[in-house]
Amino acid sequence: MKVTINNNEEAVFDKLTNIKKTNDNFYKTLITNFNDDNFKGWYKEHVFENFKIGFGSIKTIKGYRIHFNIKGESIEMLFNLQGKFTIHIPEKESKYSFNSNSHNINFYSNTQGCLECESSESFIVRLNLSPLFFIQYLPDDIRFDDFKRLINDKKFGKINSENCLINSKMHFLIKEVIDSEWDNHFRKIHITSKILDLLLLQLYQFTPSVPEKNTTKLTTTETNKIRKVYEYILNNYTSPLTLSLLCKEIGTNEYALKKGFKTAFGITVFKFIANLRMNKAKELLLKGYTVNEVSEKVSYKNPQHFSTAFKKKFGTSPSKFLSELSSY
Repeated sequence: MKVTINNNEEAVFDKLTNIKKTNDNFYKTLITNFNDDNFKGWYKEHVFENFKIGFGSIKTIKGYRIHFNIKGESIEMLFNLQGKFTIHIPEKESKYSFNSNSHNINFYSNTQGCLECESSESFIVRLNLSPLFFIQYLPDDIRFDDFKRLINDKKFGKINSENCLINSKMHFLIKEVIDSEWDNHFRKIHITSKILDLLLLQLYQFTPSVPEKNTTKLTTTETNKIRKVYEYILNNYTSPLTLSLLCKEIGTNEYALKKGFKTAFGITVFKFIANLRMNKAKELLLKGYTVNEVSEKVSYKNPQHFSTAFKKKFGTSPSKFLSELSSY
């Protein structure tokens, strides 16, 4: 069975009866589930006026091909969080490979092709923007002239010849986009701001002065283990975490964990955990929780230690942060 994906205003898969549509005044949500012998998983999209967010998890046999036909024009911020795949574009007689934890920006104009899965499990995030929305943020820089020509000539292509590493800041932003808790118009404002932050980080990486190529030396087994511990941290960062606990969770030693995590995400394990906790702490303070309550919720036994960590991250103590909020 071949899965054909046709994208226009919204994503339409070949199993229309499996799509659940939720409508309000600001966006649509579409969910598709796959449950065939060689192709299982799900894909979810939030469709807004100038952009749409798509993300999903797929389990399949290696070599499986997903055929797509993207109608109209679209800028795609593509983030491959897990697995490896290759995009084949017959019209250009070319192919583009994406390793795990890599990203790039593509332009599509009535483009047909296929995505060949080279791993048994994949997780991708696609942020599609209208060209008019995107072009206003593209720097007037000679380094992006080739991509502008592709857009003007309505030809498929990518903004950077090499895919780049998804760094820790990008991972935080992607999580906020996917898990946005805002509703209605506020959701659109929140997600738009995070998409622009992601676009800023992507464009910054694509400049020659700050190369950050995805030169990961991890084996497939090592990559899978690091991905597993990454997911475990995301789901448990408000609980006490130690290196020995994380090593036990994925069946490795401390050296391999620290080295592999830094290689894959460009940040140490504990700095990653600390950033998650501090961002969550700020969110809880904004929701009206006290400093002591927040300290406990993000797994700090000592409120003073929490205050020190918060000030190191944000440049102000949590109590002063609350006091400044109350003055508005």
